[in-house]
Amino acid sequence: MVEVSIIFPIYNSETYLPRCLASIKARTLLRILKVILIDYSSSDQSGIIADEAARGDQRIRVIHQQNRGVSETRNDSMVGIGERLQREERCVFFLCNIRLGNPGSARRVSTIPTLTHFTAFRDQINNHSWIELAFSQEPETAELALMVTASGTFLYDLEDAEEIAGQENAYKLDTGVTLPYDTVLTLGATSTDLAGNVGFATKQATVSLSSPR
Repeated sequence: MVEVSIIFPIYNSETYLPRCLASIKARTLLRILKVILIDYSSSDQSGIIADEAARGDQRIRVIHQQNRGVSETRNDSMVGIGERLQREERCVFFLCNIRLGNPGSARRVSTIPTLTHFTAFRDQINNHSWIELAFSQEPETAELALMVTASGTFLYDLEDAEEIAGQENAYKLDTGVTLPYDTVLTLGATSTDLAGNVGFATKQATVSLSSPR
């Protein structure tokens, strides 16, 4: 099972924060090592909800911080904490402060690009390996973590990939390593939109043999 830590900034999020935390805990493909909730001086009950969640789950840690603007707080807190966790050899994902809206509403509030497709291949002749992936919309940036059982985690940037002709927001990425045939891989994608909002998603795929593409 993939082990990850999650950093989640919150601000006036009382209407959806309990559901979001429940969703994180319910994930079965990931083993959540730590959840860092950064409360940016919320004026509603978000901070209290976060503190109560931390008291009931030792994996959750809450940081209450003065709100100094989106860019400054993200750089100072999210990136700083993320770098410390990565030095501990953990895979780190960032969640953004998304408002889910009313369950009956047909409108989607979040426009953050998320991973929607993932397949993995190995050339049956020369063992050249690559992955193909797609997003719900074009990401401004995306960092990829490919987790291979018994081999470790390999990190990539979407800039290393090439667009797949004729497919919207789809990419092909040479892995640089030989992927083991018929093995289940997990791909984690941390992506941003033009506004700098951050989200993450994971997908699994089994390595298939393929002719050269």
